[in-house]
Amino acid sequence: MEKLPRYFAFAITDRCQSHCATCNGWQSPSEYKYEELSTNDWKFVLSSMQQWLGTFDFIFTGGEPFLREDLLEIANYAAEIGLQPKVITNGLALKNKCEDVIKSGFTDITISLNAVKNPKIHNDSRGRKDAFKITSDVIQNLSYLNRKYNAGKTILIAAVIMPSNLTEMVPLAEFAHQNGIGINYQLLDGGNSFFTAHNVQQESLKMFDEMKQQTVDAINKLIDLKSQGYLIYNSNKQLLAFKDLIVNSETPDESELSFKTMIVEDIVPNIFDNKDRKVEDKINPDLIKKVINRPYAELHPDKAAVETEASCQIGHYNFLIDPYGSVRVCFSFDPIGSLITTLPQNIWNGMAAERIRSKIAMCGKSCKLLNCNYHDGDN
Repeated sequence: MEKLPRYFAFAITDRCQSHCATCNGWQSPSEYKYEELSTNDWKFVLSSMQQWLGTFDFIFTGGEPFLREDLLEIANYAAEIGLQPKVITNGLALKNKCEDVIKSGFTDITISLNAVKNPKIHNDSRGRKDAFKITSDVIQNLSYLNRKYNAGKTILIAAVIMPSNLTEMVPLAEFAHQNGIGINYQLLDGGNSFFTAHNVQQESLKMFDEMKQQTVDAINKLIDLKSQGYLIYNSNKQLLAFKDLIVNSETPDESELSFKTMIVEDIVPNIFDNKDRKVEDKINPDLIKKVINRPYAELHPDKAAVETEASCQIGHYNFLIDPYGSVRVCFSFDPIGSLITTLPQNIWNGMAAERIRSKIAMCGKSCKLLNCNYHDGDN
């Protein structure tokens, strides 16, 4: 029996009006706008997916999805053919669109917010002085309109846990609770995954080490708030994994970090997307043993077998589409095909997909704690 994908993220644009320190997508050349899939292209893709899978839910990501003026049209089309579209947004383009969004076909609306007690922390993380004011107003307006129209949307906050906002973890949960919405956390673990900037590695480890107990206390508090009915979407399993990483993190000295990073860079190639843009791919060598649960031999993937229970499984359930129609099972690996030329089921079951799944199983990247590795059913 065919093993079907179960997590779908469709990056509808690389464009973004934020300049986040934890993402380099906003640096994409503006001319790529003209190579993005068109409105009709996306409708065809969604229709093809629906014919293959029937009803399924998916999330539009970016970049900033609402920089696509046709996003609501595409979302409404998806709902009309029986799909369940979601979206994650920075909220900056929604000041005058909240009512339209609540009345649209979206089932879930996730808004990124990294601080609430100290607005400057969120502004600095977004690279914009007005980010907190706009985004927090949008969150409260969406929550109000959702209740006013009895729209039944799921609204939640997405927060990145990073050195600068460790004191904001609990206040963010309280802000979400006060507005009757949920929250989902993503730990910036110090080892660079696709979504992290290249300059945060050593700073992150140092800050997490200095504030270790405070961070652990905050995670314990989040687990307690969950038991009280707060809508914290991370599973306890994932929150405990966050805590375990913090408790066991150590800050390497500069020479050790430089030496180990040099070795790892020798065995982990730079990743290229379909536009030949490099993605910084340095990983945290100190977490390699922790991630794959065994000595990494000579730090060479063809000599170091990966334990079955520790190997990354996202290649068997992720179906990710970039703005140009290429499909991936992980954004840190090459595409497995293009929806411009091939039906989605043929891409999913093709040789390229199997080849990438084999590479992912041997991957030593320190991104095992990313939310894409945790799904419904985790305790």
